[in-house]
Amino acid sequence: MNLKDVKGIIFDLDGTLIKSKINFLEMKEKIIEYLNNLGLQPQLEAAKTSTLDLIEFINNRVKDKKLVKKILENVNKIMNEIELNSLTYVESINGVKETLEFLKSKEIKIGVLTRGCRDYALKSLERTGLKNLIDYLVARDDVNEPKPNPTSALILVKKMNLAPNEILMVGDHILDFLCAKKAGIKFIGVLTGFSSEKEFKKIGCTFIKSVNELPLFFK
Repeated sequence: MNLKDVKGIIFDLDGTLIKSKINFLEMKEKIIEYLNNLGLQPQLEAAKTSTLDLIEFINNRVKDKKLVKKILENVNKIMNEIELNSLTYVESINGVKETLEFLKSKEIKIGVLTRGCRDYALKSLERTGLKNLIDYLVARDDVNEPKPNPTSALILVKKMNLAPNEILMVGDHILDFLCAKKAGIKFIGVLTGFSSEKEFKKIGCTFIKSVNELPLFFK
């Protein structure tokens, strides 16, 4: 992949820049319990569904838009609580700080795009010593529809004051790839998080072991 024209890089957070232990099963169980208490009865198993599925269920099941907004606010509170409870376990992935410092030395703009809440993202970046290396951040709080919807990525494109073809996105999840593709942004996957080498190969996606291999593309 030719990255000589890249002037900005958008990084996913969890599994890409940092190691985390967010208890997503507990998060989904609490959301389902909350929805059951409202009488919505999602009939979904926490282990076999995603938070995106649950949000889609709410949007489809509840017709009153004001009520949808209120329910989603409470769902976000549940998600925020679980994320913030995991901060104790957050640590930087090996080589990330050095990679970001190298990219900054090349005057490449650095952004972070996460489906986590802003408070969690900022505290994670601060805890790992990466906060001062990040120029821009877009979190779940900043958008109505998170990744893979391209809106969040395009917000960062605008903040960077660059064209989509001047930006690279790096992430550990197929959702990151889909977000980048919809936004017209180059993408490289990393194997330090959710998606496997086999999954990236299946969709024809360029990937590297971790972000610490990125400098090789800029030398």
